[in-house]
Amino acid sequence: MNHPSHPAHTLKLELTPPYPSGTFECDGCGAEGATFCLRCRECSFDLHLPCAAIPHTVNHPSDRHPLSLFYKPNPNISYYCGLCEGTVNASQWFYRCNICDYGGHVECFAPKTLEVLSSGLQTQEAPALTPQPPQLNLATEDANEIDNMLKFQKDMIQVQLELNKQRIMAEILGGFASRI
Repeated sequence: MNHPSHPAHTLKLELTPPYPSGTFECDGCGAEGATFCLRCRECSFDLHLPCAAIPHTVNHPSDRHPLSLFYKPNPNISYYCGLCEGTVNASQWFYRCNICDYGGHVECFAPKTLEVLSSGLQTQEAPALTPQPPQLNLATEDANEIDNMLKFQKDMIQVQLELNKQRIMAEILGGFASRI
């Protein structure tokens, strides 16, 4: 899969993180992951599937212009969220209006999107400015690809759980067999 956050290389779906710890740190949100990830083997660049599906632009009632997802913020600049007024971690993605120099946390500007995409990842709940959800500019093709990825992720979690159950059963039976 090609992703704008890492245009130099193609990201491949990994069923389990290839690291000795069995986990990875997502280069999008900074959170740890223990199951499926999109990975660049050349750069050790890793993304949660939900992070790869975050919309590249959103409209939000707090700004009249579309907000674009910033993938590589300048680490020498301090960024602040226009909604919660908190500091934005310069190593994580955030939304920004290039015209107004306004923006902030992904979880503040697109909380409903993250809630739908996360399927198990925890996100902070943002204070609501209006009862209307933000309008997302997702092309139908992109939305279908995201939907297919999330369905695949759900299926793979079920497979992984079944494999873990079988492994544990084999270990238990192996323990009994060695005592006989």
